[in-house]
Amino acid sequence: MKANQSGLTLIELIITLSIIAILCAVAFPSWQQQRAQIEQKRTLYDLTNLIRQAKLEARLRHRNVLICPLDTSSTCQSSGWSNEVMMFVDLNQNWQFDTSEPILQRLNLNLNYASLVWKGSLSRPYLQFQGDTGLPRGLIGHFLYCSNSSHSFKLTLNMMGHTRHESISPCN
Repeated sequence: MKANQSGLTLIELIITLSIIAILCAVAFPSWQQQRAQIEQKRTLYDLTNLIRQAKLEARLRHRNVLICPLDTSSTCQSSGWSNEVMMFVDLNQNWQFDTSEPILQRLNLNLNYASLVWKGSLSRPYLQFQGDTGLPRGLIGHFLYCSNSSHSFKLTLNMMGHTRHESISPCN
């Protein structure tokens, strides 16, 4: 007498795995696009808040506050806004971070789906907020978030230190 055996046959297993593979192939592009959109929203939120905080800190401390992109040795660099950004008090007003100067915030962007570029007046690679007014005197411009998908934006900093953003397509 034979006992009842339960389980899947090889054909049933192959069909099940095929259906799972098809579902994954259909869902992956949508999942990647969703992650790109989340990164875009997070970057816009983080940059806007960093600029607002820098303006406030400059007014409260009565000192110049700078925002600049960092390289691997934690010094300000002329480009590379897509990785890590630092906000610090520029005590000696040399537009560079020195170890004696207090770091107010480090923002780790690590963008995977886009690049970020600062295009400011006077071709300066940093943002500076004046200690007497908190305004970015003479240093206005915009960030360009250039995405691989359709989620690009421009974040503009005006003379009063206010930001506004707009969606752009294509990124140039």
